[in-house]
Amino acid sequence: MEITASLSLSELYDPIREMWVAATPEEEVRQRLIALMIHSLGFPRGLLAVERSLDHLCRHLGSHSLPLRRVDLVCFAPVSAAPLLIVECKALPLTESVLAQVRGYNAYVGAPYLAVANLTTLHLFSARGSLGYLPTFQELVAGL
Repeated sequence: MEITASLSLSELYDPIREMWVAATPEEEVRQRLIALMIHSLGFPRGLLAVERSLDHLCRHLGSHSLPLRRVDLVCFAPVSAAPLLIVECKALPLTESVLAQVRGYNAYVGAPYLAVANLTTLHLFSARGSLGYLPTFQELVAGL
């Protein structure tokens, strides 16, 4: 799935954090994906979060030591508010190490869906396998 072509701005507006952020290549991927999720796939803006720490997402682990890492993008389930989808955004080609990174995060988070994305490719992973696209929010909530 192609998210779209490159921008030439020095800052991008993040509607989730409600602030302007530096237009790094990775941020460009994230903001284009957020726009796609909200405007085309029906993801509620209020259920999306950007750069959430594992500590914030895994409060149920108590005092266990968590890596000081942040998930690029997370979508929460509507009723339980548990993480439904975590996404790792990259400006570089998607490699097995990128997938390993998001799987490593999910070992703590426990989201049923994982995705990796760059400007030209997005892969969604679940217990059922891999998809080369991101379904609508309703399809994810319904379990595909």
